[in-house]
Amino acid sequence: MKQVPLKIGERFGHWTVTSIPTVRAGTVVCQCDCPERTTRTIPRYRLLRMNEHSSCGCEAYKQKIKDLAGRTFGRWTVLSMVEGRRYRSFILWRCRCSCPKHTIREVNSGSLISGRSTSCGCIREEVNNSRIGPAHQSFKTGKHINKHGYVVLSGMKNHPNARRKGKGRHRGTVLEHVYMMSQFLERPIAKGETVHHRNTIRHDNRIENLQLKTGQHGPGGTLEDIMDFWMEYIHDHLHDYALLNPTFSREKLAKIGTALLHLSKTASPGFPGEEVA
Repeated sequence: MKQVPLKIGERFGHWTVTSIPTVRAGTVVCQCDCPERTTRTIPRYRLLRMNEHSSCGCEAYKQKIKDLAGRTFGRWTVLSMVEGRRYRSFILWRCRCSCPKHTIREVNSGSLISGRSTSCGCIREEVNNSRIGPAHQSFKTGKHINKHGYVVLSGMKNHPNARRKGKGRHRGTVLEHVYMMSQFLERPIAKGETVHHRNTIRHDNRIENLQLKTGQHGPGGTLEDIMDFWMEYIHDHLHDYALLNPTFSREKLAKIGTALLHLSKTASPGFPGEEVA
């Protein structure tokens, strides 16, 4: 039986003949009309038996596609299908969010139907913002001590030194010593400036214990600042401690008092033991 000659450009269903190889006799290279432009090598006899609905499988897939245009998923409103591109095996749909920004984004059908995607991210941002300050589940007094020992003030979104980055409760917070210094100076702390605790106690945020410095300061403090603080502290609380602890002997109390008196008389800005001129 004489074979019917095939020509390049001839169509069979959705297939178009692109080339006729000479090596593999009885086969034809065809390309589908689908957006993916699928190319396959098809036996000649099978190509002649194809009907008008024959394709690479895209035609059968289109019949299974659920038209989501016009439907609403959360805050997404489906506008149209994205032609020519897919996410894995899912169809991409062009959607618009109902938030004030009216964000338009391509979302795959799997995320829409399963509920994994309900907005452009505005819902998550609103939930995070609602948890800042008194609305947060761990908010009690408006302050807490972080893992580094510093006191953190919550609900300070409008302060110039508040954190703008971060997630959840970290956004809109100010370190208390930074806040105290900015209130004392009546201006925000500038970039490159740091606030130092003179007695090295990070939660002691009295203004007389704070010192403004330029650049990053290392840990610790000067011996003069530390000694001044502890001498004042012992002087103020030593008598209370002796009353609360009956076993505290009068001899120890007298020795500590004598040592403090001696330090106050011989304290010098120079080297230890140097007399004041």
